[in-house]
Amino acid sequence: MQNQLLASKYNLTTLGVYVFGAIGILAFLILILTQICFKENITIWDLLFVAVFLAIGFLLLNLIDKTPRIIIYNDRIEVINLLSKKTEVIDLNLIVGWVNKQDTSKGKVYHKLYLSVNNHSILKINSQNYDNYQELEQALIIGKGFDNNLAELLQLKENRKNG
Repeated sequence: MQNQLLASKYNLTTLGVYVFGAIGILAFLILILTQICFKENITIWDLLFVAVFLAIGFLLLNLIDKTPRIIIYNDRIEVINLLSKKTEVIDLNLIVGWVNKQDTSKGKVYHKLYLSVNNHSILKINSQNYDNYQELEQALIIGKGFDNNLAELLQLKENRKNG
């Protein structure tokens, strides 16, 4: 077994907001559902209210699941999703290139690292979710070249999104 070089460290503020937000919304839903179940007349507004909060709760849970734990070894990366307990193992030799995009949200600048894996899939790592993003980035792109094809693809997607 190869030695572990680096493991991701979650940004606890971001993860905490996701987790407590999801728990809070789901707890609120349980409270509302118990109130609605004892009503004689359930209106469409009651159901719509519950549906909106349920959707927000599941969206937050989805965000938690999309923030994987990343463990870097000498020869491979393990990407472990929290909720689905799915582990993806990627051989470091299969990473053919990378693109680093800068984004601004709520006045803060953050980075997204896109790794092109054997030209078939893309692994996205968001600096907003990890305290040691710079270390992860350096360990993953060392010896890899910038991927012009991936950069063009991402630019096309961004252009379509913006109009």
